[in-house]
Amino acid sequence: MAKTKSTSTCSFKGCKKDRESYGNGSWSRFCCSHKNKATINGFLVRLYTNMQQRVTGKKTKRPDLYLGLPILPRDVFYTWAKNHPDFLALYKRWFSNNFDRKLTPTINRMNSSKGYILGNIEWITNSQNCGLSTEVRKMKQKKAIYDLLGVNK
Repeated sequence: MAKTKSTSTCSFKGCKKDRESYGNGSWSRFCCSHKNKATINGFLVRLYTNMQQRVTGKKTKRPDLYLGLPILPRDVFYTWAKNHPDFLALYKRWFSNNFDRKLTPTINRMNSSKGYILGNIEWITNSQNCGLSTEVRKMKQKKAIYDLLGVNK
């Protein structure tokens, strides 16, 4: 089928690219670069790749936080994710809200020293995950101040 460009933009939040049309007149909801990210499989492939790059020290600003941590095998992760009710609900909500970045499903490591293993990972939204990072930083700052003052809390 021949692809042609339309005049309307991609449905992926914030994207200004044109969508594609196919020879049969059907329109894709997304531009070429976002089409695969919008599927569950495409989303999980990207997420797992990002996790893997963190634990191998690639493409992370803080490799000391992830380098060498264990990560579950790719096929186990995909099976776990596709059958997890929290992921499915979060993905549906994110999809229904036009891919609002705040609602993007993310993996949270409950204990940051244990890595991406079953029993230590959970599904939360990007907004919740960012909030957790802020809280952890605040707790570490408080602990440093208490340690400096010699206060046990």
